[in-house]
Amino acid sequence: MTQSRLQYKVLITPLIAKNTYGETLDITADIDISEFVSEKGIGKIKSQVDNGDYDFGIFSFTDITLNVINYSGKFNDESSSYSIFSFRRDLAKIKVQFTDSYNETTLMFEGIVNDEATRQDNNKGTVKFKVLSYSSIFNKTKIPAGIISNGTTLSAAIERILNLTDIKAILNFDPINLNVGYDTTIDDGSKFDNKKVKDAINQLLLASSSILYIDDSQNMIVTTRSEEGIVHNYFGGFDRFGRENILKINKFNNGLQRMFNAIDVNGVSIEDPISINRLGIRTKSLNFDFLTDSNKYQPIATRILDDFKFQRTEMEMEVRTKDAKNVSLLDLVTINYTAAYYPANDNEYLPLYGISKYGQDNYPLTINPLPIRSNELFKVIGIFEDPKSLKTVLKLRSSGKALEGGVETLPVYGQAVYGSSIYQAA
Repeated sequence: MTQSRLQYKVLITPLIAKNTYGETLDITADIDISEFVSEKGIGKIKSQVDNGDYDFGIFSFTDITLNVINYSGKFNDESSSYSIFSFRRDLAKIKVQFTDSYNETTLMFEGIVNDEATRQDNNKGTVKFKVLSYSSIFNKTKIPAGIISNGTTLSAAIERILNLTDIKAILNFDPINLNVGYDTTIDDGSKFDNKKVKDAINQLLLASSSILYIDDSQNMIVTTRSEEGIVHNYFGGFDRFGRENILKINKFNNGLQRMFNAIDVNGVSIEDPISINRLGIRTKSLNFDFLTDSNKYQPIATRILDDFKFQRTEMEMEVRTKDAKNVSLLDLVTINYTAAYYPANDNEYLPLYGISKYGQDNYPLTINPLPIRSNELFKVIGIFEDPKSLKTVLKLRSSGKALEGGVETLPVYGQAVYGSSIYQAA
């Protein structure tokens, strides 16, 4: 049995009737996990922004693969008398918990079985479950005709959809958790009739400059994009206070692929001339068929343009899972990735300001020469956890904001900012 499998617990809650769940079964407590969870065990846990172009929309779009040994038949579907799934296997709830070296348990994943993608191998006696995040219920639910009428506000439409019976059987919703960034009325409510909830919610969230995420208590939270919230601090291998918790940084880029400086909404275009002059025009066209009043197009386009007219640095940062167990999508991160300097040649010293001479002395060589300011705030837009290696990759995008005061570090030549950084006593 590997160490990584010992630190994860899997819980299953089957349906016993439509929209009604039964007892939660702890398969790691009741059975030997080395017997029932196959060698590949829990697949990589992925959580990322659902929409590739925007961080508007449904968040926590997560999935895992769960491989279980099924010689007893207890993981068969509901047609088998041996099965633990008396009503149906589809939509059974799954929880995955992680226990660290201090014996502290953290909920790492919650979701529902997608039986369409579940595969059973009778020769090997295994079942491979595809488990999707709770938000995947939006993909399995349609909006009844007439729920959204003409004149309904965007916020009221979101509330009515999130209150649908099939969704509330899995998730919780309280109107106090609904706060949109922009509200207006819907001109043609029939466009939502029999529409898949996921498609409708994404359109409504985008039009209202809002986001939706699901917290650890299965509450659906609709809120505005914000650069406030929990801040996690990470440090590279040359931190002067020995706080190193970054394993490596990959895929560092300037974020141009996610930048748009011209937004077209239903044929009405809003542009940012300064960005276009510097980077060339990059247009994103959007269509909201439930809006027909042209006076509503410009406010929506303007809000989206304000968020995406500048390119923002993106990267992937690998850390140990124990150092990321409390990180959630949309949390904020600071990175102290200080460069290490050393002489260009073995027989030289580091050049000193006021002593070294231009044209004679050599510039120092650097390790970790990434242009990351220690007080720059990055937003978590993806989390990829590997239970086998106990490592987690955080996909980050600069928020365009700085942390007031930053994280304390020693001033470094070439990185310290005059007027912001503090001189250290000799």
